[in-house]
Amino acid sequence: MLNQIKSIVRTITPEFVLKIYHFSLAHLASIIYGQPSTKLIVIGVTGTNGKSTTANLIAKILDQAGYKTAVSSTVNFKIGDEDVLNQFKMTMPGRFFLQKFLKRGVDADCQFAVIESSSEGVLQYRHKGIHYDVMVFTNLTPEHIEAHGGFENYKNAKLTYFKHLENLNHKTLDGKKIPKVIVVNDDDQHATDFMNFKVDRKITFGKTGEIIGTELYGTEEGIKFKVRGTEFNLKLKGEFNFYNALAAIAAISAFDVGLLVAKKALEKIENIPGRMELINEGQNFKVMVDYAPEPESLRQLYKTISTWKYSRLIHLLGSTGGGRDKRRRQILGKMAGEKADIVIVTNEDPYDDDPQQIIDQVGAGAGSAGKVTGQNLFQELDRRKAIAKALAMAKENDLVLITGKGSEQKMAVKNGYIDWDDRVVAREELIKTQGISSTIAEFVVEFQNKFSNFLNSERLLKINGREADRIKLKYFEVCKAETELSDWDLHCWLKDSVTAENIRDMANFIHTYEKFSCVGHMLTLKYNSEIFHNIDRVPYVQFMAFLPNETSAPFIDIHLEPEPEKRSTISGAFKKPLDDEFIKWLLITYWRKLLIGDKNKIEALTPYLKKIPEINFDSAQLTSASILSKFRDNHYYQPIVNFLGKKK
Repeated sequence: MLNQIKSIVRTITPEFVLKIYHFSLAHLASIIYGQPSTKLIVIGVTGTNGKSTTANLIAKILDQAGYKTAVSSTVNFKIGDEDVLNQFKMTMPGRFFLQKFLKRGVDADCQFAVIESSSEGVLQYRHKGIHYDVMVFTNLTPEHIEAHGGFENYKNAKLTYFKHLENLNHKTLDGKKIPKVIVVNDDDQHATDFMNFKVDRKITFGKTGEIIGTELYGTEEGIKFKVRGTEFNLKLKGEFNFYNALAAIAAISAFDVGLLVAKKALEKIENIPGRMELINEGQNFKVMVDYAPEPESLRQLYKTISTWKYSRLIHLLGSTGGGRDKRRRQILGKMAGEKADIVIVTNEDPYDDDPQQIIDQVGAGAGSAGKVTGQNLFQELDRRKAIAKALAMAKENDLVLITGKGSEQKMAVKNGYIDWDDRVVAREELIKTQGISSTIAEFVVEFQNKFSNFLNSERLLKINGREADRIKLKYFEVCKAETELSDWDLHCWLKDSVTAENIRDMANFIHTYEKFSCVGHMLTLKYNSEIFHNIDRVPYVQFMAFLPNETSAPFIDIHLEPEPEKRSTISGAFKKPLDDEFIKWLLITYWRKLLIGDKNKIEALTPYLKKIPEINFDSAQLTSASILSKFRDNHYYQPIVNFLGKKK
């Protein structure tokens, strides 16, 4: 309904009135929020494909160089360490949101803002009031043609950003004049058009140009290439990410950030959400979610996976409505029909259009490539059911490709929007196909939803003065400290969910499911005495009795429970005595957590801790401000002292 109202308003309102409206709003928003874009360096990224990835790669490199950055993209909104997925289903949000976002970046002391800048944003003057310093052009292929009334109009909308940059005054920050810079893909056939502006510096990149990438080699694991003799080994896949990386390297070169810094930053990145993102729930086939909403990005995707090893390609796709390029529907279908072994056509973002009509048009394209309905071509209006069908059809070593939405958090339908995430739905349906009980499936999905962004973060964390790698991020004591997730969230879910009927299933799952090998740590990290006092009504101890002995070691609170009777009861359930070996394991694993924030404990135990070589003790790490200072329970102290006393 809302979309229909907007469409009617746009239809009956004279174009010049709409232009005045959008233009005025853009400038008003900038004034209300104090013209924030004049207070930091703004890098715009425009083009048809690769904008979101390039924007994030630029920010990653600048972060590595020690700067603080803000990013606005189709994928995410980032300010400093805060990084959330874009919930708006638009590349450039409304003027007030974007100006408020920039103001938040200024307030957070960000030195750079990287803004993905769309052609449709130009139509509504969303670039007005944004004082760009750098504009990056990635590439140009036909897209949004109907919205712009032709390819030349579409290209001119992109060029508007560069003209806007040319006309802006120079910015001065911290007494330094900020240069105006254009960064252009020299391999794109439209490169000359985007170079034809008066700015301080023009930087080209590609297989020709100023920043030249050479010796490109791609595999399933990622891409390798060289820039000026420096070799880059990226986990990002495909030739298009080669160009995205070069665009980022070229952009940061304007600020004297070196290649080694860029290399270090880019090589850490596992993936950009929803961009060739593999979904792994232990299945014996591959599942990948990618955006690729238009023919050129889909062509590049097919080119990338053409060298991969898989048995069959099962491709699930659709096409968008809302007056967006109807001509591409059959093209996408035909491409899928030519490249995939099985094509499943489903709903994507119909807006006010008839979703079945869109599906039929995409299906017709696949049919024209030789696909036969009911054999290797299927249509399913419900996208969840379509994903479930694709996964159910997959066999060992197949590749299931889900395209069109990537990490988008909404689906645009006739009456507005519904919450959606292809990656989450794929995980949920994968769990069901593996025969896990509904209770377990609910647990896995809920847990992954809470932690997915954090666990997929490329940011290395500093825990007590030392960097924790991605593997350590699995452990809840680290996760909780950084995400501010309550210790009790997971435990309370388990306490309420375990029943006499599913208790063994739950225990076996938590012990054997590799991704959650750390669940044991989480469940007892902060079990307190109140729960123990009511142990009869909590199936927790009974539940833990099903776990093998080696799983019991993390349950330190229970072993160190000060009341002997409770300790005996609980320890019996774990079948693990409170002996010297356990105390030693406890110290090696948890010594920082047990001592941090308590100088008396540090002083008393430092001489003894140094006697355990596995600990690699560094007292300086304990005297810093602690994110784990809440763990100061006195009942840890005496058992440790008793054990360490034997080491004198």
